[in-house]
Amino acid sequence: MGEGLKQVALYLHCMNKSDRKWLLKNLRRDQRVLLTKMLKELGQLGIPANGALLGQGPLAGADVMGPDEGGASQESMNQYQHTISTIDSASMAQLKKILLSEPDWMVANILSVKRWAWSEQYMGILSSKKRNAINSLCRNAGNGFSDVVKQALVTAFAEKLQQYSFDSSIGTKLRQSDRVA
Repeated sequence: MGEGLKQVALYLHCMNKSDRKWLLKNLRRDQRVLLTKMLKELGQLGIPANGALLGQGPLAGADVMGPDEGGASQESMNQYQHTISTIDSASMAQLKKILLSEPDWMVANILSVKRWAWSEQYMGILSSKKRNAINSLCRNAGNGFSDVVKQALVTAFAEKLQQYSFDSSIGTKLRQSDRVA
């Protein structure tokens, strides 16, 4: 099990019940089942849900929208930069594999973190209907999310990117027939 997924479970464990319930409800079933199992294990182990352990994770002290220069350690800022770099350097094959299977709200939140090197190209493969839906969600992406939720989304996405290994012969140019409905 990836460290990023464990960190996401810990973030969820520390959320208030209504935020956790809402986020889990909006995940794919397989993700929800796995994270629910991990949350149950955290509870059984007696791990406190007060957020005290979050400062020990890979994004400790880092804000999803950019490192907090006033409070983040150099190590956490470096980890944050590595996480952002991982996402920014993703191949189109990785993005198609991951983002096309995610709900639009999740894609909008990832896209709203920063202007990724691949953003325009990725949006270009989508049908105009899907592109418009995601653009509409981007305008409100992250509103109402705590930093913990944003960190969980970014961490989970970076973890997924690291899990996929693609052959170098896979190109990033997509044929017209590859457009998504």
